Amino acid sequence: ASLDSLPDELLLHILGYLPALNQENFQLPTLLSFFFAHPYLFLRTLVCNPRAAETVKSFSMNYGRGVHRNRKPYLPAISDRKLIKSGFKSLDIPSWKAWATDCNADDCDQETLYAAILMRTPNLRTLTVDDGKVPYQTPKWIELLRQSVSGNSFGRVHQFTHLNTVQIRVKHMGMRVMLPLFKLPSLRILAVSTLVETGFVKDHELGTWKPIKWTVPNRTSPIEVLTLSSCFMDTGVLASMVTACQHLKKFSYHHDESPWLWNNEEGLLWHNGDDSIPRARLHYPCLTSALNHHRDSIETIGLYNDVYGPVQLYPGFGMLGDFRSCAKLTHITAPLRAFINVLNGAGETIIDRLPASI
Repeated sequence: ASLDSLPDELLLHILGYLPALNQENFQLPTLLSFFFAHPYLFLRTLVCNPRAAETVKSFSMNYGRGVHRNRKPYLPAISDRKLIKSGFKSLDIPSWKAWATDCNADDCDQETLYAAILMRTPNLRTLTVDDGKVPYQTPKWIELLRQSVSGNSFGRVHQFTHLNTVQIRVKHMGMRVMLPLFKLPSLRILAVSTLVETGFVKDHELGTWKPIKWTVPNRTSPIEVLTLSSCFMDTGVLASMVTACQHLKKFSYHHDESPWLWNNEEGLLWHNGDDSIPRARLHYPCLTSALNHHRDSIETIGLYNDVYGPVQLYPGFGMLGDFRSCAKLTHITAPLRAFINVLNGAGETIIDRLPASI
C-alpha cells in the first residue's frame, strides 16, 4: 500500500493536520517533525528536480513577517551545501561561488534564498511580494529583473518570459526601484499597495531632497492593468506611470493620506521615521490628461481618496476632465467632487463629459 492508493478524501483529511501558513498555527505539532515551507529546502528541491521547477507558476515572498518571524533556521547538511554549490555553478552566473556561499550560510537571509529560487523558476507567472527589506537598498529580486530587461545575459538564468502578474505590498521600496517592472515584456498586471512616492529622493549624505528621474519612455510598457491601493503618490509620478503604458485597460488609484502626517504650514510630510519629506500632490486634471493617452483601450477607471483634513482641500485637486473620447470606457468610480463643484447645486452635470459606452 502507498499514499497513491488512498482515496482523495482521506488524503485531504490527513493534510488537514499539517500547519497552516499563519503565525498562530505554524508552531503546532505536525505528523512529521520537519521544516515546513522553508525557502532553503524549496531551493534544494528545485536544484534537484528541474522538471519540478518548471511546474512552478506562482511564488510568494514574505520578508520576516507573519509565519517567518519566529521560525527556527534550517542548518544545511554537507550534502545540501554541495548540491547548492553545484547548482549555482551550472547557472554560470558571475560570482556564483559567492551566491552559493551566502545561500549555504547558517544565517542566510531570506532575500538571497528567494532570489536564488527565482533563478530556478522559468515558467513563473505570478509573483507576490510582501516587502520588508532594509530601506534604500534595491532587493535582489529586482536586480534579477533589471538584468533580464537590460538585454545582457546573466549566465544561464531565464529571462522571466512568462511573468504576467506582480503584486507588491510596499514597506520601504520607492517607485524608481520598481522601474524594471515597467520594462518587462511579459508583464500585464501590476498591483502595488502602501507605496509612498512624493516624486523626490533623499540624498542621505547631504540630507536634501531632489526630484526623481523617470526613465521609462511613453507608451513602451506592456502593462494593461495598473492597481495602486492605499498609496500616497504625487500626481506627476502617477501620470508618468500611466503614460508609460502602451495600452492601459484598467486603472485604479486609492490616494490614502490617513497613515501619513504633515505640517500644513510648510507642506512637509513625516513617514516611517523620516521627516521633512515633500508632500505628495493629487491633481485630477493632470491624471485625466494621462488617462486620455489610452482613449482607445481604457475600460475601467477607479479613483478613491482618504483625505486627512477638511473637504475644503478638494478644490486644490481640481476636477476630472473630459472622457468622451474614451470609446471603450464602461465603468468609472470616483468621488462626486472630482466630477463637479457640488457647491453649485443641481445645475452641475457630469453626463456630458462621459462617453456613450459608460
